[in-house]
Amino acid sequence: MSRKTKKYPKWLSRDKLLIFSGIALLCIGVMAGLFFSVRWILYKNPFFDIKEISTPALGLPKETIYAIRNRNILGLDLEKLYADIRKQYPYAKEIIIKKHLPNKLEITITKRKPVLLIRKNKKIYPVDELGMALPSTQSLPSSKMLEVIIDNKTSVIPGRSVKDEGIFLAIKLIKALKETKLLDVFDFTSIDAREPYELRLYMKNNIVWKMRTHSYKDKLVMFKKQIMNNYLGKLPRLKKGNYLLFSDDGTVTSSI
Repeated sequence: MSRKTKKYPKWLSRDKLLIFSGIALLCIGVMAGLFFSVRWILYKNPFFDIKEISTPALGLPKETIYAIRNRNILGLDLEKLYADIRKQYPYAKEIIIKKHLPNKLEITITKRKPVLLIRKNKKIYPVDELGMALPSTQSLPSSKMLEVIIDNKTSVIPGRSVKDEGIFLAIKLIKALKETKLLDVFDFTSIDAREPYELRLYMKNNIVWKMRTHSYKDKLVMFKKQIMNNYLGKLPRLKKGNYLLFSDDGTVTSSI
């Protein structure tokens, strides 16, 4: 049997096919060259090596800075870097990492700010405005913060939100105290939040403000007016065992 020869279309000769194949190979080679050239420019060029690292005031461990410096900023894995920093600052409220081309990295760490204290099992736990418990301290912080009394059954675990309704109402009350600036006027000591719908705000000398409503700001202004009208702005000095109870319905109970 005779071997059949492959026939090409009339417009496509063997010579033209070789030319087209050569052009195609040349294009592939040029594209590959461009690809590796661009890759080198972006990922191997020292121009994009990290030279400046802007860190927060609290700083970063030297090991972390050494691991980042002189690395290519375009190839830097931000998710891994975020996870590493989160391990170093587990109680940080927020961690933001920004790239500033060509060679600067900005890292911002926002710390949680405690607004109250909880005493549990002979330990003092600061709690932030979102209700998250922070690591315990052996001594009271220098800044003035109110201690909140909660149910003994409520667990307090650093790094987790305190699951207690009274805590969140106490945070709301503390916010109202700051807005009305009463923290600068009167000497408050603690908040009893064991009954969430009847918070008791304690001052020195057994003076108590009972809050049965959640419109704290309005009621605090009312309490201030009561003190200004009835006691000329000066709270009485009570003997041990006596108390003065202001209720948010306007009544005042006294054992004097």
